[in-house]
Amino acid sequence: MKNKNIIILLFVVTVLAFTASPLFAQVQSQDGKACLEELLEIEEKNSIKNYKGGSDVFHLNYSVSTTDWDNHTVNSNVKVYKSSSNMHFFSEQGIIYQDEEELYMVLPMQKVVMISSTNKEAFNTQIGDDFYAFRKKFLDSCEVVSCNVQDKNTDIKTLSLKVSNKPKEAIHIIKMVYRYNTKTQKIISVTTYYDKKYKVKKVVMRFNKVSLTANYKFNKSKKYVFGNKGVLLSKYANYEVVDNRDNDN
Repeated sequence: MKNKNIIILLFVVTVLAFTASPLFAQVQSQDGKACLEELLEIEEKNSIKNYKGGSDVFHLNYSVSTTDWDNHTVNSNVKVYKSSSNMHFFSEQGIIYQDEEELYMVLPMQKVVMISSTNKEAFNTQIGDDFYAFRKKFLDSCEVVSCNVQDKNTDIKTLSLKVSNKPKEAIHIIKMVYRYNTKTQKIISVTTYYDKKYKVKKVVMRFNKVSLTANYKFNKSKKYVFGNKGVLLSKYANYEVVDNRDNDN
């Protein structure tokens, strides 16, 4: 995979990572089941579905490392802030400013600013019980390979999962490895391994911070990209503007 393609794919991965929590699976062994129950409790406490909206701001800080089959790795550090009416997404590959009316996407490597109308129905949709029920049903077919305690630190555990053949054919995931801390009640990282039919060999997500009540202020999305006279801010002066708002109607 060429470097440009993996960077674009990484931006998609980092955005999608915000919209869904880590994946988990049911198991048969007692040890594996105990690990899974711990993990599910931690995921439940830190899930975005616990975000109540209003004036509170949900914040997620994580990093993503994507490796292709030529062993080229691209890293991205991501910060997301979301309220009931705004969302900001920051990474090396792209920036998104979104409010109830408009979405501005800044792509530094391509030197492009993309503008579109906010899909209010999609923007206001919360990840609900149906999504988690569907995910759990899918992951019921997974198998726990191991659940180990990290040396010299009994609070950190590593849970390895194998995806069964039928789901694997659809999503190309063959294995997932989770590291979590039972004392801090935080997920540390998720490593996902793919089969060779997929463009990516491995994706590692490391979760740095999750907060349901972050101290963050939003402004109108346009003000982060354009000045008062409707001219691009100086840092984006040589960027191409792609306005899709007419096409959204």
